[in-house]
Amino acid sequence: ELTDEFVQSVSTESTTVDEYREEVKGLLEESAELDYEYALQNSVWTAVMEKAEIVKFPEGEVEELTETLIGQYKTMAEYYGMDYETFITEQMGYTVEDFEVQAKTAAEESVKQSLVAKAIADAEKIKPSDKEYQEQYEDMCEEYGYEDVESLMEAAGGEEELKEIVLQNIVIEWLAENCIQVVE
Repeated sequence: ELTDEFVQSVSTESTTVDEYREEVKGLLEESAELDYEYALQNSVWTAVMEKAEIVKFPEGEVEELTETLIGQYKTMAEYYGMDYETFITEQMGYTVEDFEVQAKTAAEESVKQSLVAKAIADAEKIKPSDKEYQEQYEDMCEEYGYEDVESLMEAAGGEEELKEIVLQNIVIEWLAENCIQVVE
């Protein structure tokens, strides 16, 4: 039964049923707003990426990222006491050739996203300040459970890689704020 006593036992902010209803309403509205923002950002970024075409990838960038991805799986295989080929076939369910084709495709998509974000940032003169980068780093630490920015930076592969991620996030937010939504 929803009583003032129950409310006081489950909420640190509300003491009455009416206050609790307002608290829950606010939480639901906030959650719905975040869900909407995320869906809009995801939709607009997907639309941009579907229309974007990379004429030529920067020399060696896709290959380097592909090797990095494959290296991560080789390390994972070692962790589980397996050789790379056995790990890919038994744990991932792919042939090594198919897996490496997928790794290259993932690398191409990642490089494409980075290039598109940079192109939009340049065209729209989106240049995050050091303060904006720092705020984004701190938000990412909280969101992904890193103790500090240094740990986050190490996991991302360094400051330049982390800056690329942040720039992409900022560009996606900008696109969502400036897009024209069309009802299908």
